[in-house]
Amino acid sequence: MNLNLDPQALRTCMKLWRDILDMKAPIHEGLLTHIMNRRGHNLVNFKATSAAWLTLLRDCTPIDPDNTDLAGLVREVEEFHNWVNAGLDEMETLAMQEQLQDGLDQLYKDPFIKKSLRQFLRGKHKDEG
Repeated sequence: MNLNLDPQALRTCMKLWRDILDMKAPIHEGLLTHIMNRRGHNLVNFKATSAAWLTLLRDCTPIDPDNTDLAGLVREVEEFHNWVNAGLDEMETLAMQEQLQDGLDQLYKDPFIKKSLRQFLRGKHKDEG
């Protein structure tokens, strides 16, 4: 089976998607908040899409064995896939930091914990015996 693939279409999608999420593309103000709020959802979709592209491309062989265009395209899709994964990792780290901060804020509101922490910081926790 022979298929025709337009590598530029894949490159255009990857560039556009990346530029939009990195806020490098001109975006109407009405869409800016929407895109920022949906960043995680978009990254998950881009991860699935780039993984599917990689599955397809890695199973292809060029008609001309000396042609390196396919290998180059695979590398570009891999780079995009890695960028997506890095973005998802960053969002997960930020979410964990926020949860930790929320938990600390809740703990600090507890009067017993607040008193104990103050005593600890003042050095009253040491045995005087």
